[in-house]
Amino acid sequence: MQNDRKETTTKHYVAVGDAFVTPEHFDRACERLRAEGCEVDVIHWGPEDRQHLEHLIRMMETGGPDAIDPPLEVAAIVRAGSGLLVDFCPVPRSLIDKVSIIGVCRSGLNNIDVAAARSRGVPLVNTVGRNANAVAEFTIGSILAESRNIARTHTHLASGRWVKDFATEPTEMRGKTIGLVGFGTIARLVAEKLSTWKCDFVYYDPKLDGPVEGFEYVQPTDLHDLLRISDFVSIHARYAPDTHGLIGSDELKLMKRSAYLINTARSGLVDERALVQILEAGQIRGAALDVFEAEPLNREHPFVRMSNVTLTPHLAGATQESLRESPHMLISNLLDYLQRYRR
Repeated sequence: MQNDRKETTTKHYVAVGDAFVTPEHFDRACERLRAEGCEVDVIHWGPEDRQHLEHLIRMMETGGPDAIDPPLEVAAIVRAGSGLLVDFCPVPRSLIDKVSIIGVCRSGLNNIDVAAARSRGVPLVNTVGRNANAVAEFTIGSILAESRNIARTHTHLASGRWVKDFATEPTEMRGKTIGLVGFGTIARLVAEKLSTWKCDFVYYDPKLDGPVEGFEYVQPTDLHDLLRISDFVSIHARYAPDTHGLIGSDELKLMKRSAYLINTARSGLVDERALVQILEAGQIRGAALDVFEAEPLNREHPFVRMSNVTLTPHLAGATQESLRESPHMLISNLLDYLQRYRR
């Protein structure tokens, strides 16, 4: 999002690690800033427990940076004109009033008061695709785990049972149609990785018009047609107020009875109650879900007792590589920005 052009000669940065991108990750990446003659303070914000941090993240996804208490420990160390580098740390207006530039280790900016930054001319440098490969690989793994009963067979074997017959017969991906809801970096990686698997591909993305260069084999269509013709529907749209409940009861009813729904994006994109009803009624064959309305998932949730759902605890993007490399990607983007707009 390097579109807020502003000359800057920032020499002091505060890098704020958390339970995902740690201060140690940031500290190593910030050596490049120090080599440029910058002073960098690296601190930790937020709970050490990732599960607790994920709760705060979900609050900011719906309510922005003001949905949680301001980070007083960060405000105490930020000087006037500092650069601020964060992962999930909230950056409300009160912090933006003090800083000269903001860098974010992710593509999403839910934790930033973007309107305040723009109104004050504070540049925002984000990191598009930091965990795209991780999520794309996980998506394919989720498809296979559900359609081939991999997770279920493990559960049975771990309990001492040799089970080979399931309510849903295993199916191959060869010759099937993969429907990608949203066609950004992650969805394109999914298509690229599966391009030799003899699948057909369609996508729905209202921000795009026509085939995408390099991905001419992925045909654009509208959402309803995608749902009608796809054997695997994989969600990759960005969550926003206008995409909340994008896949609701009416949309789910358009899917084939033999189809699978895969969601490694955001829970709010799919009406969870409607999906429960559709799965219980057998109106689609199965689902693989990494995200839920309430996390951690309650052990009494209907999903837990279903035999046609593969569940994982919101970990699609969390690999060693994606967390370790994201601050390095951010620093590269930041230095590119500074090189372009420094006089």
